[in-house]
Amino acid sequence: MDENDAKVRRQWLIVFILNMVNSALWCTLNAFFNPLSAQVSGVFTLMGGLAGLIGVGYPIYRCIYQKPGTKLVTALLIICVLSFLSMPVLLFSGKMTPPYTIPFYGVLQAISYLISICWIVACWRIRKVNRKLQLAVISKS
Repeated sequence: MDENDAKVRRQWLIVFILNMVNSALWCTLNAFFNPLSAQVSGVFTLMGGLAGLIGVGYPIYRCIYQKPGTKLVTALLIICVLSFLSMPVLLFSGKMTPPYTIPFYGVLQAISYLISICWIVACWRIRKVNRKLQLAVISKS
């Protein structure tokens, strides 16, 4: 692994952490400001969301960063791109109403879209690095 590959891996890790913090922030805001979550205890909703975040975050970290794989990162790329493209369509068509009860919702949504773009680019780049690492291991054996 050369210096450029190590740089891509570090950048992916930073964007991964940003993405997890962003998800935890949305989970917290939804738990306490969304009227639908108020019907269930906000703390219960928060705990379930954070447990799900850890339950999903660790396998992603392990399968992409610790053990350089390409299958999970490819699946994540497809899911993230579809989610990124479908969310504005759902919001503007009226199929999904935005939770305006969350303070500064528009600003937070814009920041989330920027993080999503960084996440998609970082996943694309680490997929290429991991593929190169896999091919190097195959050629050695």
